[in-house]
Amino acid sequence: MRKMFFAVPSLLLFLIAPAAASSKPEYMKLKVGDAVEVDGEWDKKAGVFTADDIEKLPDPRRPKLRGAVVKILAPEKSFVLFGMKIKVDDKTEFMDNGGQAVRFENLKVRMRLEVTSRVDENGNWIARKIEIGKLKASDKVKGTVTRLAFDGTPPDTFEISSLKILVVEGTDLFGPWGVKTPTAASDLRAIAASVSSGVERKIEKSLNRRD
Repeated sequence: MRKMFFAVPSLLLFLIAPAAASSKPEYMKLKVGDAVEVDGEWDKKAGVFTADDIEKLPDPRRPKLRGAVVKILAPEKSFVLFGMKIKVDDKTEFMDNGGQAVRFENLKVRMRLEVTSRVDENGNWIARKIEIGKLKASDKVKGTVTRLAFDGTPPDTFEISSLKILVVEGTDLFGPWGVKTPTAASDLRAIAASVSSGVERKIEKSLNRRD
């Protein structure tokens, strides 16, 4: 018996339609005051943190960064991470999950750390807690969105207390905005092709059983 295949154009149209209907990228849902967690990497040349994905968090929070120290400013008792100068003072709490005592003098360029900071009225970052030791290799930023610079055409930027974050067409959103959704038409076509192929295989299998 000759094998038969049936196309499912209505399914393909249904899946591709949202891309045509919505001209705004997903990240346009971001608002000033949103608490977010951003995974990505620091672009030293451009001076921005490029976001791979963004998760919305429940409550506003102080900035928290995880990454490698770029510069130590010993006279100012400060260091630079993701382009932000972060000052250490007498209230800064140091934590080493390896059990060793840590002070500012122990910090080094390229050392990976996680720092939670407060931002004063002049926009200065002051470290409240610094953790070193066994940290994940990925870079991360947490905090509250303080400024948006969106025109709806990627790439765009937003800021967390002057730390500039770049969002691109491939940046994904998670959390209360909804589950991760494909935003590009090519992504939707790939899903449609996969689903359509699965339906065709089921039809073919059914016909073969009748053969």
